Amino acid sequence: MNVVREDPQQPGLLFAGTEKTIYVSFDDGDHWRSLKNDLPVTSMRDLVVHGDDVVVGTHGRSFWILDDIAPLREWARTRIASNDVHLFKPALAYRVRRDTNTDTPLPPDEPVGENPPDGAIFDYALPAETSGRVTIAIDDPSGRRVRTFASDDAPEPIAAAIVVPTYWVRPTRIPSALPGTHRFVWDLRETPPAAFAHDYPISAIVHDTPRTPEGVLVQPGTYVVTVTADGRRSRQTLRVVMDPRVTTSAAALHDQYALAEKIADEMNRTFARASQAKDAASAARLRTANGELARYLDLVEGADAEPTVNLHSTVGSLIEDIDRGGHLPQPQGEDEP
Repeated sequence: MNVVREDPQQPGLLFAGTEKTIYVSFDDGDHWRSLKNDLPVTSMRDLVVHGDDVVVGTHGRSFWILDDIAPLREWARTRIASNDVHLFKPALAYRVRRDTNTDTPLPPDEPVGENPPDGAIFDYALPAETSGRVTIAIDDPSGRRVRTFASDDAPEPIAAAIVVPTYWVRPTRIPSALPGTHRFVWDLRETPPAAFAHDYPISAIVHDTPRTPEGVLVQPGTYVVTVTADGRRSRQTLRVVMDPRVTTSAAALHDQYALAEKIADEMNRTFARASQAKDAASAARLRTANGELARYLDLVEGADAEPTVNLHSTVGSLIEDIDRGGHLPQPQGEDEP
């Protein structure tokens, strides 16, 4: 044993570093659990609790940081029952935009640090007997459902015509249904609108480049997050606040959000109309051989899908333009994006 520290905010919450790994105790040292995660096996020489983080100094493997130990504090404070579905109180989420630097990203084998995720972080615990579907639902301040994630969501397919390296692509975020404690990141966006084609922006981050079009970015406010598993629910509030460096007014943000919502709705409508027209045209071609051409040509008359698809594509480009509002001001001498 090289070091033992007590959390300055939660009495009885201890962290210990040994010659091989890190341990945590929720009961003042009576019982210990491993906090190894992806730590290398090496001597843990010192550690400190700094704000909401635990910083560990190792022998020969640099220093490591466990960010946001608020869930550990909550566990020590409330002694969560092992058979409960539990959503820990989410930390304050800043409405910070993802990196939009258009330089080619570093190659995946370049050793670099990783920034905190852009969005809200949800930590939740599932009991050992958990089975079946797990969902995470987010409602806005008015009670409207803005996004739902489920453990049985299908991964987003990578576009067949992708023209960027596949290692740029952000994997689909799917909540885990396995027993234990898990972390899930919501990008603060609503459900993406339906689209015939998808792409990946040149402002890429290795393994973290989102597929476009993205959903509408939510406004600052208090949201309700609910985790459901085996018919049991755990609910917490999430507060989303503006990036303090952005000076866009609340009224302008509201107008931007309202317009982006209208565009997303129009994308969904034009997608549905074009899909119906394509299906009707396909049915007409199939029926032609059976002598029923006239009836099916009447069905698809004026329902040519191509103009609607073109309209859908045009509307889709607008939502990206609207989304650029509310960014940090550009430095002097640089052009607006």
